[in-house]
Amino acid sequence: MLSRLFKVIWAIVLITGVFQAIEWFKKDWPIDQDRTIVDQVIICHFANLNSGGENYIALIDTLGLRPDVETAVGLAVQGRPRFSRPYDCFANLSQEQFRELNASEDYRTALKILYRRMNKTYLFGR
Repeated sequence: MLSRLFKVIWAIVLITGVFQAIEWFKKDWPIDQDRTIVDQVIICHFANLNSGGENYIALIDTLGLRPDVETAVGLAVQGRPRFSRPYDCFANLSQEQFRELNASEDYRTALKILYRRMNKTYLFGR
């Protein structure tokens, strides 16, 4: 009985370790010359949270529109696919691009909306 319990605990620890290993190996977000850096990083954050966000971005691309932050956040907070590797949203940015991103009002607005929606969805701290 005790050995079965240890086997179950070991299996849980092993599975948790696999998920953590997936998180450690991030993919670099590919630079898209047709988009602003701000749009690319916002899209990257949404893609990390949910494949629904990726589908929304693909639809927006076909229509040639700029992503709507509220809609993308709404899709993103549904949760990320379990076995996907997250993107490193800042991997290919130069120092100048990183400063441009941090100075952008659109980026700050997107992060505020994202954090507010995630807080309502997941009730952090409880």
